[in-house]
Amino acid sequence: MFGRMSTTFNSFAFFFLVGLAGSSLANDSIKPSNIFDKVEFFHSRERRAADSNKTVTQNQTVQDDHQYYTSKFVDGKDLWKELEGNANSIKHWNISNGPTKYAELKLKFKFPYYGHLVENISVTDEGFLYTGWVSTRFDIMRQVMYVAPLMAYFNPAINNSASIYYLSTDDQFTVQWNNIYLEREQHAGAFTFQCTLFKSGKIHFAYKSVPKNVTDIQGYSDHGVRVGLSDAFTVTRQAYLDGKIILVRIFYRYHEIALEQSLVRSDTGFILQPKANCISATSCDSCREVAESSDFSCKWCNTLQRCSDSIDRNRVEWFQSFCNYHAIITPQECAGNFSTVRPPVSDNHGIVYASKDKQNSGLGAGAIVGICLVVAFIVAAGAWCLFAYTHPTSSSGLFLISLRYRPRELFGRGDSSGGGGVNVESTTKSSSLA
Repeated sequence: MFGRMSTTFNSFAFFFLVGLAGSSLANDSIKPSNIFDKVEFFHSRERRAADSNKTVTQNQTVQDDHQYYTSKFVDGKDLWKELEGNANSIKHWNISNGPTKYAELKLKFKFPYYGHLVENISVTDEGFLYTGWVSTRFDIMRQVMYVAPLMAYFNPAINNSASIYYLSTDDQFTVQWNNIYLEREQHAGAFTFQCTLFKSGKIHFAYKSVPKNVTDIQGYSDHGVRVGLSDAFTVTRQAYLDGKIILVRIFYRYHEIALEQSLVRSDTGFILQPKANCISATSCDSCREVAESSDFSCKWCNTLQRCSDSIDRNRVEWFQSFCNYHAIITPQECAGNFSTVRPPVSDNHGIVYASKDKQNSGLGAGAIVGICLVVAFIVAAGAWCLFAYTHPTSSSGLFLISLRYRPRELFGRGDSSGGGGVNVESTTKSSSLA
């Protein structure tokens, strides 16, 4: 097939270093201007290569089946909705003229993206939308949580005719990159293409003008060329760096759809249709149905009232609520709605998730045993002292009385007058440099 799907824990470990004074672990407290980034490859669970031997004509419809979406290559003329000159469309001047690289817009509907309901979309000047819910830097937005009809190193500011339009309604949102040029390949000509998000979760990519083969567009270390989708989850931790407490926020890209770039030509398009997944299920029964009819290992967590296979944007919360232990799925368990809380452990990727309730009020078995032993020792010592004090002629009582004189003997050795003085000797070492 023409696409390749990678269900991944692709490690995009982006270290955002922020001082903790007056701040919390919440993602919203991390400001992009204070972020230091680091990217690492973590783990690829599955990857399917594109079929380079398949020949596709412009009018031929080809479909590919990914885990979260089905994608279809179609005639782009049927998908195109011209926004230039449309009375209802809006030209975003700041992005079109270059002062800003992206702008966040609020949708008029909740867009299901990988099953998650997204309300805010960031429109960029480089041919993609950012669907993330956390503030981050632009170079990271290019790598995670993107919808990319054609992500490349575009710059609308270098051409007066370039513009970026959007049209927002109650059931769809369309962005048009109009007459935009590549920053370092201006000789290639002007690109014009669109992306439309539907309330149902469907996505359209439509291409009106593609003057250069996408596979020949030069990519750079921080400006990749991408056509497709991806999503990620984040993990935020505390760490020490140069004697300071900092926050480390790691992005794990758990899935990517990379459509075949050689098919992107003028008057072509793609239709991406979402498939039922765990997050889209809203009850225990529907969660079980998705698990039985798909490749997802869905489980229902009563604590969160959520269906998941633990690999989605809510992964941390899933582990913090112990859903990885007491999630249910069988018809009998769905009817019973029971759960059993068990201690947390690290997942198979080395990430430890601890319950907030356990951190605040719970104690481990070892700690409880230790506390009991200390309390028992204190009670026994107190009982012995009480017995010795009330029975002065007993062995315990005589021993307790003798303790009154032992400190005097100990500290009185240095002073024959009995003043209890202490002799201290001090030795000073000196050194000189020749």
